[in-house]
Amino acid sequence: MHRVFDFVVIGGGPAGCGAALALARSGARVALLERAPIPGFKPGEIMDPTLHGALAGLGIGDSFKQLQFPMLSGNVALWGGNGVHENPAVLNAFGHGVLVDRVAFERWLLDEVIASGAEIRLGATDLHTERRGGGWEVRGAGFIIQTGFVIEATGRAAGQIAPASRRYTDQKVCLLAYPDAPSGFHDCRLHIEAVEFGWWYSALLPGRKLVVALCLERDVLANQDRSSRSTWFWAEHRRTKLLPQVTHSSIDGRELPAVRGYPASSSLRSQLCGPGWVVIGDAAASYDPLLGRGVPLALVKGAAVARLLTDGSDLDHQAARYAQAERHAFDVYLAEQRAIYGRVANLGLSLR
Repeated sequence: MHRVFDFVVIGGGPAGCGAALALARSGARVALLERAPIPGFKPGEIMDPTLHGALAGLGIGDSFKQLQFPMLSGNVALWGGNGVHENPAVLNAFGHGVLVDRVAFERWLLDEVIASGAEIRLGATDLHTERRGGGWEVRGAGFIIQTGFVIEATGRAAGQIAPASRRYTDQKVCLLAYPDAPSGFHDCRLHIEAVEFGWWYSALLPGRKLVVALCLERDVLANQDRSSRSTWFWAEHRRTKLLPQVTHSSIDGRELPAVRGYPASSSLRSQLCGPGWVVIGDAAASYDPLLGRGVPLALVKGAAVARLLTDGSDLDHQAARYAQAERHAFDVYLAEQRAIYGRVANLGLSLR
C-alpha cells in the first residue's frame, strides 16, 4: 500500500501522540507509526498537576476525566535536614496530580489520535527511511509512505533518522517494584525521601498496587547481580523513615516483589533537527523523574512542535526554532536540578 502524508510521526508515546493529534486537528494528513503492537508497561504512573493544562491544550481534557483515575492528594517529603514537609494538592495552583494506569492511559491517547483523524499503524517494526526528492520514503511491512517531514518521538532508544549521539549529565537509574497495597490503605499522597545515595518515592496506584522506587547513580549498583540487587533494594527500603509506613504490611512476611531497573539519566541529543526531520520528547531530551518532566511536558512539546510546523512554510526553519527552545529548556532544567539536589548534604549523586 502506497500512501502520501504531510507528516509522519515515528513513536506512539505521549510526545508522538501530542504531535500527531495537534497536527491532525490543524488539518494536516498525519501517520503515526508505533513499533509495539499494543501499549505495554512503562513506568511513570504519577502525573504532575500540569497534566490537566497539557490535555486541555490538546482538546482532550474532558475525555481524560472520563477515565476516572484517582487524584494525587499531595506530597510528603523528607528531603535534607528540615524534617518532614507536606504539600497538600489543594494549595497547588495547577490542582491535583493524577495516579494513572499507564497502559490504559497510553491506549486512551492512541484512541484520541485516531479520533483526531490521524492514521495509526501499530506493530510498525523494521522501518526503512530514505530521503527522496526533498521528502522521505518510509517503508514498513505492507506499506510505503511518502512524506515531506518526519517527527521522531522514539524515546531514549536510538532513533530512525537522528544520530544517536547524546550528551549525558548523569547516569541515574530507577529501580521499581510493585507490591500489593495493604488492606485498608487509601493514602493518595506521593511519599519522597532522600537518602545518602539517592532518593525514594512511593504512591498508591489504580488496581491497589503500590509503586516503590529508588533513583540513584548507576555505579552504586556496579557489583550487584539481579538477585542481590533485589535483596539490597528491600533492605535499604526498611532503613527509610517515611516509606515503611506506606509499604510495611504489604511486604512483611511475604515473598518480596520483583525489582526492575529503568534508565533515569538526564541527557540531550547532540543533533535535534535536520533537513526534513526533528526529534521531540525523550528522543530529544530526557529528564530526572524528581522534577516531573515526564508525560505532561512530552504532551506540551508535541503540541508545540505541531504549532510551529503548521505556522510557516519553511519547515526546517521552524524545526530549528524548536531545537533552539529545547536546548534552552534543558539548560534551565539543569540549573533547577542542581538547586534541588544541592539542598541535601551528602546525597552522593553525581551531577556532572
